[in-house]
Amino acid sequence: MSFIAQDFDKLNIITVLESRTQAIIRNPMNTRLSSATGSSFNKIVRN
Repeated sequence: MSFIAQDFDKLNIITVLESRTQAIIRNPMNTRLSSATGSSFNKIVRN
């Protein structure tokens, strides 16, 4: 499974993480993490 980190305020794709079953974005602010299947996870970890 691949994950895409995207800034939904600016609609920029920040990074693509391939071959992951789990992913963490630190200090995401307004970032969302979406799986390749379209599932969306809001603010996974905030430091």
